[in-house]
Amino acid sequence: AFEANRGRHSRAVMASLSTHTRSIRLYRSTLRTVLSWCVDRELFFSERARIRGAFEANRGLRDLAAIEKAVSEGERTLESYAHPDPYVIPTMYGGSKYARNPEVPGDVEMVFDFGREEYAVPK
Repeated sequence: AFEANRGRHSRAVMASLSTHTRSIRLYRSTLRTVLSWCVDRELFFSERARIRGAFEANRGLRDLAAIEKAVSEGERTLESYAHPDPYVIPTMYGGSKYARNPEVPGDVEMVFDFGREEYAVPK
């Protein structure tokens, strides 16, 4: 599943979740997207503070329609800021270190005796 959408949540899945869960996922997805655009950590920290402020401004909303509108607007904004070549963690699928080490063939045995194998020890 990770290979198919690479960390992005589909609209159908997001629509079926509670607004609380959607807002949390929106916040985390926004931070991941900003990380793809910001090459400097200091710039990322300032953007993170700005985004956190925007989420905190809507924290006190109690009307369900207003909450739904704010979350939907945030999701649309996030889609518009999607990076064409997003940052991928090197060890994840699509990263530069993914599957770098080949699997060990099945006929290779692990020997933990280190020189005390039956064929090496004189009888």
